[in-house]
Amino acid sequence: MEISFGVKNMTQEEAQKRILDFIRTEPRLSTVAVGTPHEKL
Repeated sequence: MEISFGVKNMTQEEAQKRILDFIRTEPRLSTVAVGTPHEKL
């Protein structure tokens, strides 16, 4: 059983659709506190 994007047995077609949906969205910046440890990033 293979898991991609948190989905079991995703087909190549489904993966391509998800990737295309993702790259079409507007980029967003996230706020990260200065003291955040590297392992939490």
